[in-house]
Amino acid sequence: LSAGQNEEIDRIYRDYPEMNDDSFVRENLDRWLRD
Repeated sequence: LSAGQNEEIDRIYRDYPEMNDDSFVRENLDRWLRD
């Protein structure tokens, strides 16, 4: 990551929680890694 990028990602997660897909990824990651 470039300088400041991690902080910007954290800000976006905090300011726009509806925009992340963490639960979708968590629900499907095992299946994707098996295929």
